[in-house]
Amino acid sequence: LWVEAAAATAGTIDLVATEVGGDHRDALRLAVNANKYWTSVRNTQMVRLAIEVLGGNGAIEDFSPLPRLYRDAMVTESWEGTHNVLAAQTLRDMQKLRLHEAWLDWLAPRVHALGDARLLKRWADVQTDAAAVCSDTGELAPLRARVWLENAMVLHQAVCLRELQVDAEADRKSTRL
Repeated sequence: LWVEAAAATAGTIDLVATEVGGDHRDALRLAVNANKYWTSVRNTQMVRLAIEVLGGNGAIEDFSPLPRLYRDAMVTESWEGTHNVLAAQTLRDMQKLRLHEAWLDWLAPRVHALGDARLLKRWADVQTDAAAVCSDTGELAPLRARVWLENAMVLHQAVCLRELQVDAEADRKSTRL
């Protein structure tokens, strides 16, 4: 649960820290919708897991605030647009405006700078899958877009967490000297 919270926080702060009016405007348009989708989905799943940790007591409102948080998480999932709406918007942005290309271009130097083989592989897969999403005009295209969104957000969050790890290691080394 802690890693999920750290990943969601790191990814969201990364988007907030990116200059909106700069060169990354198109990348952010796609990333913000994708982040809303992914963090709301994972929020509900994480609260549900937290309830499971407490067993039967987790579902009792007198024992835990988790049942209320679970209901609130469900509202959050629909507040900015349902998953299907966000996925459909992302699909349109990918197919008509090619915004995924801006997002991939924004993330690519960071992935390559980290030099992590797993991240490089995931980045290549997300790039390949984006091309498949863009060329899909069938009725399953929105589903394919949802899968792409999830994989893209896992990649983004992994990059953010790995960058934090690299920074922390550099800080530890500099304080030892």
